[in-house]
Amino acid sequence: MKMPSFDYGIRITEINVLLQATILGFMLGELWYLSQAIGSAFNAYIQYTNKQSAAIAICATVGIFVCIYFILRDGILEIQKLLRSKGVDIFVLILLGLCISVIVGGVGTSKYQEYVGKVDIPQLMLIVAIPAAIALMLFLKVITNQARKSTSTSFFISDKAIECIDDDSLELSETASKFAELVLN
Repeated sequence: MKMPSFDYGIRITEINVLLQATILGFMLGELWYLSQAIGSAFNAYIQYTNKQSAAIAICATVGIFVCIYFILRDGILEIQKLLRSKGVDIFVLILLGLCISVIVGGVGTSKYQEYVGKVDIPQLMLIVAIPAAIALMLFLKVITNQARKSTSTSFFISDKAIECIDDDSLELSETASKFAELVLN
């Protein structure tokens, strides 16, 4: 059986992923400008009410939660996997989308500032609290899953994916790689 020759150019199926990466970068840029508008409104409120210590305490608490969440989700390991996957094109396109947003100065920057200026601070706090509540629920889910993993005593082989070739006790990594390449092509 003759093996098919491989073409390493861009495939039609990859264009969608590459376009999504560029749009993601652009949306991250726009999120940055929206965050700046919200932060400016909060800063004015904090300065007016003289609640700098409370704002610092809230920011420090959120920062600690983010770091703990990153560690519990094996964030460093995931970043290392992404870097080893050599998916540099995705990162470049995310940066390209981000640069496009920065170059144009944010497509909706004036609208963000206008809308945030119209919203009262309690309403703005509620709007910001919704994603924070979702993030807190995800954080609690990770903590409960970590607790379950540590108390689990299964006598069967784990269904967890292997993370390095040395863990491949059935020696199927080469076959799996060839199969994945065939499916991709």
